[in-house]
Parts: sequence; C-alpha cells; structure tokens
Amino acid sequence: MTEAANITIQPNAQLNVFIKLIDELKAPFATIITNNGEAVEHLILQQGNNTINITPYLYKNYAIRVVNGKNVTVQKI
Repeated sequence: MTEAANITIQPNAQLNVFIKLIDELKAPFATIITNNGEAVEHLILQQGNNTINITPYLYKNYAIRVVNGKNVTVQKI
C-alpha cells in the first residue's frame, strides 16, 4: 500500500499535509468536516507540503478528510 498523505498538526494551529501525487487526472483535495460529516471548507491541495491554518477549528469537534486518487485519509483536528 502506498502512503498518499502524511498529516501532522503543529502547535501553532497549522496543519501540514504532505501529498505524493497518485492520480494526475484528479487533483488531491481536503475537506474540513464536522462530527456529523457536514463539509465546512473545501481545499485544493498541491503535490508536496500544504499548510492549512486550523485556528477556527481547534476548540470544536472537526476532522480533515484528504482525498488523493482512490486513497482517503480522515484525521480528527
């Protein structure tokens, strides 16, 4: 299994998402979702390191869903 996304949360309210491009026809993207699965924010990601400010989502129950080709990763913020 190929690792498609590496997600780390930094103490300064930054989320780092490292992307290795899997499918050149479909751009990788991330979605901030609530605990009910409702999409709050949609982000297009680039190959390499992507830095996302997660300050508005720190003190509530949110997660990030990263889609890269057929690979999907979900991590609680």
